[in-house]
Amino acid sequence: MYKRICIAGAVLAALAMAGCATSVSPNSYVRGSAMSEMHVELATVEAVRRVKIEAQDKGVGAGAGAAMGAIAGSSLGSGVHDAAAGAIAGALVGGVAGLLADRAANEREGVEIIYRLDNGQTRALVQGLEGSEDIRPGDRIRLIKGQYTVRAVKL
Repeated sequence: MYKRICIAGAVLAALAMAGCATSVSPNSYVRGSAMSEMHVELATVEAVRRVKIEAQDKGVGAGAGAAMGAIAGSSLGSGVHDAAAGAIAGALVGGVAGLLADRAANEREGVEIIYRLDNGQTRALVQGLEGSEDIRPGDRIRLIKGQYTVRAVKL
């Protein structure tokens, strides 16, 4: 009974972790950005290419997977040594599976936008593909700059 409760708790923790993915869409704002003044510049797009935005490995997926694997693996076999070996093997397999699942859940498609500001400076920006699909070379864009973020929106 205790093992079932632990497994259920670990699964719920993993599902909660999956909901922690951050958005890289130019159409999404965090609550702290609301009612904050931002700086706006205009620019012309010179080049656009698709990129992959990879998640930063924080170890949460691997840790949750290892915990779930260890709990599940410890229920294998009949003796103390079997349970220990099962827990170790389960932790290894679960850790790798959790790491891969975490990466897959948090990886995003994006675009790299090379643009020239009206003052002549050339810069680059990477943002999520969602909301950026229609930006093409030659387009005029509005750059919205917050305290830590910049987003490009087609005029």
